[in-house]
Amino acid sequence: MTEHYIYIDVPHEFELDWTLIPRDSRGDIGHGCDYIMTIVTGYPTLFIRNSGAKLSEGDLYKVSFEKPEDETLCLLKTGFKTVNKQVVDDYLIKEELKRIKHYETYNRSPRC
Repeated sequence: MTEHYIYIDVPHEFELDWTLIPRDSRGDIGHGCDYIMTIVTGYPTLFIRNSGAKLSEGDLYKVSFEKPEDETLCLLKTGFKTVNKQVVDDYLIKEELKRIKHYETYNRSPRC
């Protein structure tokens, strides 16, 4: 079964409710965003990039669904806009290739 997902643009003015994170797991704020947005959307959600990536106006998240029709429910519930999936996927592939090239270059360099 293929994964069905969308990318959503979460506006800067959207405030995450940090009280949704259980007290015993508040240490890692990065994963906290995923946890909170999963509650907000009602579906598994993963933080992708902040607005500095120029892919969206706000922060960019990936939301995964079991059924394609759940996408509509999520968008109606949250009111967030979607971001072009192909543009984001292409961007993420390019970023990963840059990361790999940088890693390989660094590890092949002679060290003093």
